[in-house]
Amino acid sequence: MREWLNSHERFLDVLPADALVLPAHNTPFYGLHERLRYLIEHHEDHLLALEEACLEQSCSAMELLPVLFKRPLDGHNLSLALGECIAHLNYLHQRGQLSRTVDAADCYRYQSIDATLPMRLRQQRHAAEDVPPMQV
Repeated sequence: MREWLNSHERFLDVLPADALVLPAHNTPFYGLHERLRYLIEHHEDHLLALEEACLEQSCSAMELLPVLFKRPLDGHNLSLALGECIAHLNYLHQRGQLSRTVDAADCYRYQSIDATLPMRLRQQRHAAEDVPPMQV
């Protein structure tokens, strides 16, 4: 997760804003910097929402899926969503913002530990859009 976010920041520095993007799926587009900023902000908002969800009690990745995804998940989508949630949780753990313990069922549980969290919380509540992710 860290490398993925850092790569977006690097692309903002080295690639022109008017570059033509030729994605592996969907149609080509212009507006690379806007898309990169959107992706960075979107994931930072998800990271903050996960921290907030783990403030009162420790939570498992499965319990935290509704924080990131409002739509029902099943089958392959559940597997992909769980992987994305775990990546976010591991990133927060590596940054020292979440503690990680193992419960009696050998399940990782995450708890917010960053004392700066109350200052970083935004006034509005996090609201994951209930639409499929935008593909570019």
